[in-house]
Amino acid sequence: MRTLFFIDSLPEADLITVSGDEANHALKVLRLGVGDEITLSDGNGKWAHCRINSTTKRDFLAGVLESGEEEVNKPKLKVVQAIPKSDRWREMVELLVESGVYEILPWNSARGIAKSQSDTKSKWEVAAFAAAKQSRRYFIPKISEPINLNNFIKDLPENKKEQIIFVMHESADAKLSTVFKNIFDSVKLEDVSEILIVIGPEGGITDQELSDLKVAGGHVVKLGRPVYRSAHAASAALAAISALIGRW
Repeated sequence: MRTLFFIDSLPEADLITVSGDEANHALKVLRLGVGDEITLSDGNGKWAHCRINSTTKRDFLAGVLESGEEEVNKPKLKVVQAIPKSDRWREMVELLVESGVYEILPWNSARGIAKSQSDTKSKWEVAAFAAAKQSRRYFIPKISEPINLNNFIKDLPENKKEQIIFVMHESADAKLSTVFKNIFDSVKLEDVSEILIVIGPEGGITDQELSDLKVAGGHVVKLGRPVYRSAHAASAALAAISALIGRW
């Protein structure tokens, strides 16, 4: 299988020069050379299957064999994730990217031990970039600036049918699959632009946060009897929803 490399833009040309960190990784780490086939992408859906035609110490020239553009899957799957403690954020980002997330919104939750830092967004972006390469995704998932729940709720669309919100909570009475079926008995999937998954911290979502999310249209659900770590819950929810909407 071809290794994926990201470049800033993908020109409509028969030959593409690749330089910088991606060229260094291809030539010095992976030891790729003339004749090897790779895939290039701009991280926004465009892709090109290529063969390396020539190399220098700093770059290589790739001949395009086939190219195309992948459309963004709709509804977009977004995750509001309470910031995990320690280094669990890295594993969390990797799992979400592999599970098909469109955007991750770091959340400074009330009970979260870890809080956002000045470099939270940039660190998560680096992890998302690497995970997108590993999972061979042509879209690099977006990482938002860390959010405050009240401000985030104020910016939600007024038409609640355009964005379905699922709040994962271990004490919920209803299962995700049951609530999902009830929602889409009256709402057409093609009319929904986004499905938003909210994941609390290890200490749980506070009653006030839960109330605010419900008022904003959130559906409080559980995945099942087992309780997930905060850093793992969203990937399980993404997998379940991907299957329910027919993406998996």
